Amino acid sequence: MINLTHDLFAEKFKLELLPDGLDEIASSKNEIIGRARTFRQDYLANYPEILADDELAEFFSEERININTSDFLRDHLQKVHYQRLASLFRDLEDGRFWGTLRLLDGSVPKEDYLLIGRMGDEKAQTDGVLAKRWAKQAFSGDELQELLTVCINQAILIPSNLSAPGIYRGHSILFEEFVEKKNSLFRGIVDLPFLRRLVNGSFWETLPNMNGPMDGGLHYNIVDNILTDYKDFLDIEFVDQGVRILNRRRDRKPRFDLRGLSLEAVDYYVDFVKEIHGKKEALEISDSDLRSLVRPYVMKVIRYEEDPECYDDVKLGPVFSGIKSKGFAERLKEKWLIPYLEYSAKEYSGSIREELAKDVASYAIGEYSAEHAIQVIHCMPSPEDFLGAVLLHMNDYSRGKFAEEWGDSFEHFLTETTRVLVDGGKKAYRKMVKRELRTVIEQSRKSVL
Repeated sequence: MINLTHDLFAEKFKLELLPDGLDEIASSKNEIIGRARTFRQDYLANYPEILADDELAEFFSEERININTSDFLRDHLQKVHYQRLASLFRDLEDGRFWGTLRLLDGSVPKEDYLLIGRMGDEKAQTDGVLAKRWAKQAFSGDELQELLTVCINQAILIPSNLSAPGIYRGHSILFEEFVEKKNSLFRGIVDLPFLRRLVNGSFWETLPNMNGPMDGGLHYNIVDNILTDYKDFLDIEFVDQGVRILNRRRDRKPRFDLRGLSLEAVDYYVDFVKEIHGKKEALEISDSDLRSLVRPYVMKVIRYEEDPECYDDVKLGPVFSGIKSKGFAERLKEKWLIPYLEYSAKEYSGSIREELAKDVASYAIGEYSAEHAIQVIHCMPSPEDFLGAVLLHMNDYSRGKFAEEWGDSFEHFLTETTRVLVDGGKKAYRKMVKRELRTVIEQSRKSVL
């Protein structure tokens, strides 16, 4: 966690955040788009030698700078400088704030294929020295201040229509640039309120990217770090804005899960979600948005880890076994959670309860996890109904096998309807067992002959 020492509050650069309330954000977006476009015009006016050069004038006067040509300034004496300047103008006007910042300040250390522009520590240090040297030579202090202001507000307001993934990681990228990068040219702008803003924004931006193996575990690490090292920075007042951040890409992103978080981080996560739940009326958060936050926690609570191929070396059993923290049964019975687990005919399709039934059905057919499935069924509100939902997600053979082996544990939950399902499953299972037995006998006879 960052240590906010005095040098962090250096006043060389100032923080200017445009209003981003619902009634003001459109105006702020337009302003920052205008300032990005105006910067090149003002810069060219301040450096008339650029337009006095015919080759440069033709290029820098274009409505949108295009540097995708191998002939661009090929023979110019200051080719490197003007190519870099052209890249900066293009990134600035396109809203690619991370590109602008890294041209001025270098790349973030630590190589990682999922983070934009990251590289090894040594290379990043060299890149940073060269970038800062160029920035100080190419721009005045006021110009650097304006570039910084435009970039920060581009990151937060998202005025651009770019589809680049960095657009949706504004707070996270600013956190990497100004907090994680220890030698940032702009590090002095991070005061305590802005740090809190970056932490909260990063948290909500990263949640929808936690999608199992899809992200290689990177985004789990980011959220885990926030929940364990910056848990006191998560603000309930930011929830309204956080939910908007969470929803802005929901049509393009799978729902997130907590599989890659430490148990400690999961506990901090649910503490925050419980706080949101307790203040939902004041926050005016929708039931749908609340369920999207509760669902990954519940799915983590019932999770069972098994690997039959190497079970001697891998933990077998519930993730929340009750050894190091509250067990899954105690968690499922917490009063605040019950409404999210109860049956609702109106909202059953796609509900947490339906998804739980699918997972429990998969556990019910497992050699090691079937008992866990029984225990979860016992913990659910209206277990008779929930058992029926679980059975519907199983085929006849699986239902029969489950009933033959564990029927005594859920016999008292059977209704007239579910009993029909179980009886049909038993017949299918016994038929399959007899068929397999005949096959074994026939193979044995053939081997004897």
